[in-house]
Amino acid sequence: MFSSSRLSQSSGFLRFLFVSNTSRVDRPYLDPAARYRCFNPASDLTEIGHLADVVSFAQFSLSMVDNYDIFVFHKPPNSNILEATLDLIKKRGKKAIADYDDLIFNEKNALSSSLFLTGRASEKIVLDIFRKNHKALMMFDHVTVSTAPLAKQAILSNKKAKVSVIHNGLNRNWIQLANKKFNAPRAEGLISYFCGTKSHDHDFKIVEDTLADILHQNSKLTLRVVGPLQFETEKFPKRQLMLVKAVPYEELPKYIMQSYINIAPLESNTFNDCKSGLKFFEAGIFGVPSIASPIPDIARFKPSGIELPKTAEAWRGSFDRLLSMSSDEHEEFRLATKKYTEDECLSFAQTLELLKLVGS
Repeated sequence: MFSSSRLSQSSGFLRFLFVSNTSRVDRPYLDPAARYRCFNPASDLTEIGHLADVVSFAQFSLSMVDNYDIFVFHKPPNSNILEATLDLIKKRGKKAIADYDDLIFNEKNALSSSLFLTGRASEKIVLDIFRKNHKALMMFDHVTVSTAPLAKQAILSNKKAKVSVIHNGLNRNWIQLANKKFNAPRAEGLISYFCGTKSHDHDFKIVEDTLADILHQNSKLTLRVVGPLQFETEKFPKRQLMLVKAVPYEELPKYIMQSYINIAPLESNTFNDCKSGLKFFEAGIFGVPSIASPIPDIARFKPSGIELPKTAEAWRGSFDRLLSMSSDEHEEFRLATKKYTEDECLSFAQTLELLKLVGS
């Protein structure tokens, strides 16, 4: 698919630049999308022996084109700068890839986005954003995406492009550092929801009543919500509800390790169907099983023993099964989840797929 630069052909050494369109220009690593799509593969590539740097689009300049072989533009913005950059990359015989981990292009998808559904932007604004992102996508001949459903949407939106799936994955260094830094004891009966951003109010409603009912029936259970979630807190027993503000990514493992069950509810719509299953493996790597809505990228983890309820009744059944397990049964389930995550959900394997892609 790609031919390497003369330097790459002669030495096998590649120089990657990941350009993230994050708003967190000063500290882009704090952007979860930039972390998974830029920093994790850059770390893996450096470990292998290649050169890999990460910059924000605001920091990018045309002078950088001469210093790298492969350019990965994460969520590239439609702009004259992008167009000029891609022209120069092509003239230099180098390669550019557009990378996406969310459905943010093609205006026909705009009204199913969380940006619109949560009321954070008007219909007019959302349509304009998706239209501009679509124009940027059309500038590229090569596209990588984080999930199979997102690949289908990219193909529909840019029929001339070669689209490949490079899944999200956990960075090995992050896992090792977390295991050294934290030794948080597990709290039996602690159900954790890591919402992360403000876009999950509608998603939580799927399981809100079921959770409230379960907590009222069992005083030994606790629900802990980590992140900015707006929901009807009065439904829950006050002493069994813990609300924690969003925590830095490096501190997240401490809260995950304490959990008995992790939950990841998502509404069924086109936007959510394209999302990554990272809520499963962020918890699974520390041996915390999940109950999650069966979006495609989470459903592919079914061999791990994850619970995938589709209805409110099914959610109740999943809670009943996990909470009724004996200590030995839960430990077996926990270890199976951890092993599966270690085997299948690390970024290193996905980075090797990226290398095959650019070297084929």
